[in-house]
Amino acid sequence: MTKQAKTFSTTYKFVLLAIFFTALFVCNIWLLHKKTQGMERYDELHHRLSVLTTDIIRLEYVLDISVITKNYEDKRGGAITTDIINIDKSFKDLARADYAQLFTGDNREFIEVRDSMMADWKAIFSELKRLGEVKTDEELMLIHNVVDMNTFILSESANRLAEFVEERKIIVLNHRTNILFLALAVSFLATLVAMFFFYLRMISPFERFFTTLLAFLQGDTRGRMAENFSGDLGSIAQAVNISFEKRRESSLDMSQKLHQLEVEVCAKVGKLNALNSVAMMLASSLSQYEVFMVAVSEVLSAVGADGGMVYLKEGGMLKLKVSKGFSETFFYKGEDVPLSEKYIGGELAKEPVIFKDLNKYPEGNLKQVLLAEGVVSVISTPILNENKVVGFFDVAFSQEELDMGRHLAFLKAISSNMGVAVGYSALFCKEHKTSTSLERVIQQIPFGLAVFSGDGLCEMANSAFKNMIGGDNSTNFVGNYNIFKDDEFVRQGLSTFVKNSYNGRIMNFGAEYKSSYLGVDKVETFKVVSFPIYDAEGNISQVALSFDPAKTP
Repeated sequence: MTKQAKTFSTTYKFVLLAIFFTALFVCNIWLLHKKTQGMERYDELHHRLSVLTTDIIRLEYVLDISVITKNYEDKRGGAITTDIINIDKSFKDLARADYAQLFTGDNREFIEVRDSMMADWKAIFSELKRLGEVKTDEELMLIHNVVDMNTFILSESANRLAEFVEERKIIVLNHRTNILFLALAVSFLATLVAMFFFYLRMISPFERFFTTLLAFLQGDTRGRMAENFSGDLGSIAQAVNISFEKRRESSLDMSQKLHQLEVEVCAKVGKLNALNSVAMMLASSLSQYEVFMVAVSEVLSAVGADGGMVYLKEGGMLKLKVSKGFSETFFYKGEDVPLSEKYIGGELAKEPVIFKDLNKYPEGNLKQVLLAEGVVSVISTPILNENKVVGFFDVAFSQEELDMGRHLAFLKAISSNMGVAVGYSALFCKEHKTSTSLERVIQQIPFGLAVFSGDGLCEMANSAFKNMIGGDNSTNFVGNYNIFKDDEFVRQGLSTFVKNSYNGRIMNFGAEYKSSYLGVDKVETFKVVSFPIYDAEGNISQVALSFDPAKTP
């Protein structure tokens, strides 16, 4: 009866301790939930302000383009209407009561700035309604000026509100964090008290047992642990002795398993290093050959394969790009492979295919070449770009592989990098061709065209421009010629027209140009158009001038 009472008492105390820790954990989770609840509204509000700022900038940009082109009735009119609707909706969202509740008491600055912005938007909205009734350029410019000034104020106010929301979020978050830290500190102290009680009431009776157990584990008890303990401790001592005997018997087997695990870990590390090498080459080179060669070399080393080959689709054929581990004649024998030799079930496979027996490899010339090379089995992995098969990466083994499936994830990752390399090369060639074509058009247009920086220095000039102001194709205008220091432009007061373009205006004017740039006097009359060039942020960093040799009326 005494033994049962003691067992019951220990279990009872353990259950109480478990209930205590469970209740403490639940309380902390509840407090964490309560203190983090509602923080998403700050992020939502910050996002809405960012969207509002973007829509305002877009409205400014589209309206500027409409003013510059003096045409509101094209597609930009629809874009402006869409922007107006989006901005108006954003302001209605900002007026939600739950947002205002975040800034009560001494933090009403948000509400004041928001109400001010809404009043400014009403003024802008009333002006934008007149766009459909615009009949003259002056009316369009007047509306543009009013809207531009007010949208600038709106953008600044929106940014100010976003900063205020972020600051308010940080303040609230810090306050709630302090409360959470305090709760955690209290929980920690309560845990210490509970653990101290647990030690005094439960652990102390077991100290002698654990001391004996430690001596046994250190080998001080001649191979067996003393079992002269009463109750459950004696049973535990017997179980320890039995377990130790079983452990001793299986120690050799465990040692073998550890060695096998070590080998597998080394193989995984080798594969990770291979992926890293291929990724580094992909980031540093646009050469498909270099990327493929590194990939094949790393894969052969990582998976223990005897050969590797990379084919890419070209028309209706597969062309061999890289091979390694085969004889010197392999590249010529297996250079061209019909696509039909890669069909599985009537289509090109998008997943790796394992051929444990090469006799099951698709019939064709490549199969015969591989057999002649002594290949026993093959893993064929498709190379995908934009989810389309653009080639194949085949790994060959000259000896039977028992578990080829363990390499599939690794080979898919390598072939994915190869697909990226193919995409990069194609994109580079396309962009290079487009850039070259555009440069050729600019150089061959029949009127003069030049681009100048903010200080008037020439950054680009085509052949016609060079000839029109007295130079030739070999004359180096770029970096040397300054439009504001041109004597003829200064003498005729034409620099003022050019400077107006830096303020967003398109200027048309005539010029009688007398040039002695090459030491020969030359007089030409031009129609000149000066217009601004906007960058991606809507700023004017350059101005372009076109020279038409047609005489002014």
